[in-house]
Amino acid sequence: MSTNFEPPSHWSPQTDIVVRPGVEVIILLDLPGIQRQHLELSAESQRLHIAGDRPDGERGSPATYLRMERPYGPFACSVEVPSDYDIRQAKAVYQNGILRIVVPARNGNPDR
Repeated sequence: MSTNFEPPSHWSPQTDIVVRPGVEVIILLDLPGIQRQHLELSAESQRLHIAGDRPDGERGSPATYLRMERPYGPFACSVEVPSDYDIRQAKAVYQNGILRIVVPARNGNPDR
């Protein structure tokens, strides 16, 4: 996985971070309209990096917007995970426009 994360960021996904002490950290990102192959995840130390791109298929055609609230283009964000959770054991699932990343607890050994 790449750790070079410098893409331009035009927007940030709505994100929830849930900590279940001693069990897991759950990170949920709303990413509707993004294909799985346009997402990139990497980890560095205790930081998760998430990047992707939501293409705008409508802007290529002549149109006048009456309202435009949905962001398009590239995004990148990072989440710092507490040291008592094992980022190397993180699991990610992308389904129905929601990216769910679960990072389990280290079970009492932060140096593992």
